Amino acid sequence: MSLVPFGGPVALDDSASRRLNAPVTAMRQAGEWKSKDRLMRSALTSDLIATDLRGRIAAIDAAADAMEPAALIAALDQLRRHAVRHGRLPAVTVIHAIDAAVARGERGPIVHDWLAILADAACCPTADRGMHETFAAACSVRLAGA
Repeated sequence: MSLVPFGGPVALDDSASRRLNAPVTAMRQAGEWKSKDRLMRSALTSDLIATDLRGRIAAIDAAADAMEPAALIAALDQLRRHAVRHGRLPAVTVIHAIDAAVARGERGPIVHDWLAILADAACCPTADRGMHETFAAACSVRLAGA
């Protein structure tokens, strides 16, 4: 027994089917269908990458106080490889700065602040020079102790 809504299937004649599919057909004929589909997939992929990176950063942040410096640097190195693989260069810049901070002996709340900057950088889907320089400037301000 199959359930059919509203008492039965609705048969569409050819003219009703054409009217319903007209926008899709026009997009296909104009060549827009593939580019819009590609953009939607790209945006979804970018969101998934950002969510994954933020999850990894949150896990590191939660465990950072209990981690030895070598373990923290190893976790950041793995995160760096993941960010490079997906073209998140602003995040790579911040990870380099965090490595330098941990090597200088910074621990505790300062590392959590660095990880917050890293979470922001991980959400940047662009690898353009301006965004890279913005996060580099934020890191240099943080390194200067401001």
